[in-house]
Amino acid sequence: YDVKWNLWDDLGRVCRSASMITAHLGPRAKSVKVAIPPGTAADFSWQPPSRENAVAKTRLVTILLNAAIPAANHGQRAENEWPALLTILSSLLENLPEANVRLVLFNLDQQQELFQNDEFTAKDVAGIAHATDVLARWKVDANVLRSPLGGWDLIRKLEDTGIHASAAPDTIVFLGLPAANDQKAPDDMPKSGLAKRSRFFYLRYLPPDAPPPRRAPRGPGPTLGGGGGRGMGGMIPMANPRFGYPQPDPIEQAVRRMGGKTIVISSPESLADAISSVKKQR
Repeated sequence: YDVKWNLWDDLGRVCRSASMITAHLGPRAKSVKVAIPPGTAADFSWQPPSRENAVAKTRLVTILLNAAIPAANHGQRAENEWPALLTILSSLLENLPEANVRLVLFNLDQQQELFQNDEFTAKDVAGIAHATDVLARWKVDANVLRSPLGGWDLIRKLEDTGIHASAAPDTIVFLGLPAANDQKAPDDMPKSGLAKRSRFFYLRYLPPDAPPPRRAPRGPGPTLGGGGGRGMGGMIPMANPRFGYPQPDPIEQAVRRMGGKTIVISSPESLADAISSVKKQR
């Protein structure tokens, strides 16, 4: 592709760039659907015609999207990560035309549920694209500080709602970025014996230039968050590239207790693997 790129601002200043690129999918990414057909000029936010209406709904899937964007020094700007999460969400929806999808948008850091739609489709993605723009992303609410286990309570509520629904989903998918955490999951968090029908997945987006996660060495070490690391339930995102330090991501811990699987997405190939795992049914 011969790419010519132009950017100009309100003062009339212009930045131009030209380059040649080659786009292709690797052998493991064959299940990734290329949305824009060859030889087509389209808007950046272009959405392909949905196949959902042409396919009978034979399964129920719940997607729990964590809108929290940790302020971590991993080389990626926050405004780049939210569109990446929506891209993963769109890819899931396009590859699950047979599923009736319930979407819950929540913010783990702020301990609140933001949005819910029991019949969410690909065309609805645009409606939540800017859902978090009005939020003060890293604002610490006093009520959050008063509830050190509030993050775990929110995860428990989200899991219980899916598990005990009158029409329980066959698959429950958490989607989000890794969060800093210094707490082990409370013993009263749900366990796998409660979910007789539902499979659990955590699709954890890892920006391509982020450093790999590292576990902290044993022994005393620095804590995360204020008040000895207990603010916001020990889930305050900090400028520490060792996300998951010293405990694994809280959602990863919760999904593990449910007998689920965490899949790290950092490339088209890993996205294809995640989609393939979610598409499979028992």
